[in-house]
Amino acid sequence: MQKEHMRKKPVQLQLTEYISWLLKKYQEVKKELETRQSYRITNIEYDSSGRAKIKIHIVGTGKEITFTPEELVCDDKMLEGFSRKDVRTITYYACNDLSKPKYKIVTTTLCENLKKMLFGIKEFGVDEISQKTAEEISANRSIISNISPEDAHCVGYVCGSENILREHEEKMKLK
Repeated sequence: MQKEHMRKKPVQLQLTEYISWLLKKYQEVKKELETRQSYRITNIEYDSSGRAKIKIHIVGTGKEITFTPEELVCDDKMLEGFSRKDVRTITYYACNDLSKPKYKIVTTTLCENLKKMLFGIKEFGVDEISQKTAEEISANRSIISNISPEDAHCVGYVCGSENILREHEEKMKLK
């Protein structure tokens, strides 16, 4: 009888060890599934206006979709599906795109009839180029505050130069 009792004890020990091992493996698998990302960044490209476009792979499907960093940053649920490094990358490109100027001077031409320079201004995301004089740009706070410092300097220089020429012509008429 004592031998039977000794046999049962190791079997019970083995069973509890097996159950604890099984629970441990279950917790490991559960943790792995919780930390698994739903999305992965595959590529970052730039469109014609210089804005970043992020290509995203949907894990387990083989599908790829493209978003702007701003679209991704605004979608909390989607951000949760990325790894921490991918979230950092998305945030970096979103902040980088926000700091870029909204307007860019793409052309400068001299209008002899007006005796003024005309600037071709392109707004990001809009295909049209609008023509404005240096005075019109300087008077428009929205444009002047959303162009690069180099473009703003150029506009200011041309505007000042045109005013000096105009004053000089008026002085010559008065003599």
